[in-house]
Amino acid sequence: PPLGASLAMGDGPVDLAALHGRVVLVDFWASWCGPCRAMMPVLNRLSQRFRAQGLTVIGVTDESVEIARAVGMQMGIRYALASGPDAIARYRVQSLPTLVAIDRAGHVREVSVGFEGAARIEALVTRLLAEPQP
Repeated sequence: PPLGASLAMGDGPVDLAALHGRVVLVDFWASWCGPCRAMMPVLNRLSQRFRAQGLTVIGVTDESVEIARAVGMQMGIRYALASGPDAIARYRVQSLPTLVAIDRAGHVREVSVGFEGAARIEALVTRLLAEPQP
């Protein structure tokens, strides 16, 4: 389903259909979530490092656009942050952070709950980016 989220900061789009052909990490987070805040700088680095190779990172919160923007500015986040009050329910997210990895063909390849460390996320991104274009 579409994310149904409004861009809070970053350069869009937050429409997953418009990102076909790219590897997409969708990070469901909240401002009050410690592990979410720990994962954001890692995603920021990966976004900057792999953007040219085809990675897009989108952070989605059910908090307001203003809160998302404030957290992003405070933490120096350069990837798109979006507010989607219904997105967490629509994607049946039970715990935060939840990271959804979508391959270039638009298929969900992995859903991970919690922050398992930078090396694991980077290995996932590297593997998905190495796959051929659909």
